[in-house]
Amino acid sequence: MKKIYMIFIIAFLSSVQLFAAINLNALKREAAKGDTISMYQLGAFYENLQPAPKYEDALYWYRLAANKGHVKSEYKVAMFFETGKGVRINYRESFKWFRKAAEEGYPDALYKLGVKYFLGKGVSKDIERANEYLKKASDAGHLQARSMLGNL
Repeated sequence: MKKIYMIFIIAFLSSVQLFAAINLNALKREAAKGDTISMYQLGAFYENLQPAPKYEDALYWYRLAANKGHVKSEYKVAMFFETGKGVRINYRESFKWFRKAAEEGYPDALYKLGVKYFLGKGVSKDIERANEYLKKASDAGHLQARSMLGNL
């Protein structure tokens, strides 16, 4: 009986790996055609790869999509530079990418810009601008921005 379970488990894991490889190749084909959603999904795949994420590969795909205006990828690139995932921490570079995503109204980016202006990380400290971005984020439904505004 144990042998049957082992065979089943091995067969199942092999089919999962095959399915993942087929989907990965399909995503790469679509990304090569310029599909930003596929690029973003490839970035997410490599970022969340277990047991060891491949942050450099994730950043590569996120950056490709971000350079084509994909707002979630712009935010992801900013976060990679903010936290040092797969790249050296660079607050100015993260500010640049947060600003791009914020220009498109992305609430998390609006919040992050507010925080950056408040703390002066990657940009000169400017409480007035911090409030402006936090207000925009709050108006877009961002709860942390709303909370931070309440404490200022």
